[in-house]
Amino acid sequence: MKKPIYSRFAKRMFDVCFSVLALIALAPCLIGIALVVKLSSRGPVLLAVRRVGIHGEPIRLFRYRTMYVDQSDSYLTTPVRSAKDDPRVTKVGVFLRRTGLFMLPQFLNVLRGDISVVGPMPLLEFDASHLTEQQAKRLMAKPGLVGLWQVYNHSSSLEDMVAVDLDYLARQSFLLDLKILWRAVVLSAGQRNAY
Repeated sequence: MKKPIYSRFAKRMFDVCFSVLALIALAPCLIGIALVVKLSSRGPVLLAVRRVGIHGEPIRLFRYRTMYVDQSDSYLTTPVRSAKDDPRVTKVGVFLRRTGLFMLPQFLNVLRGDISVVGPMPLLEFDASHLTEQQAKRLMAKPGLVGLWQVYNHSSSLEDMVAVDLDYLARQSFLLDLKILWRAVVLSAGQRNAY
């Protein structure tokens, strides 16, 4: 018998409850990071970066700015992923990316329903436009703040990422989401998150 996938309603309720609790618990941290970003380099504290959401619809995700202000627009257009020694990234931005803290404002996106807490990584429009018909099935699910690919694989290959995302969708469960969240916390604590 096929393993049941927990309902969209249950997942949405988890997303809302988890995000509200996270935003309340992390409020001092969120304010502190905002101040450090503002004082460390000129420009806005937050950016709304364009990504592809469920069914290929465009969404804008909130993030702390990690690049110098004249480089921030590259978030919106370039398919190139930043390297560890990327000169566009501020010193504070390096730390925020390494720890994953730059993504914390996306809990607001979770509350809005743009993304889930756990799900496939939101794609750049460039990457989404190059998916095959089979790979595009990952767009049938709401993307997530964190996902299986980020915490267990993290290959730079789009093909590998999509394969992991499709595997997640086939095995999706509440327990798997909890395991992914726990793994994300462990990686963040070890400052091993993505660039």
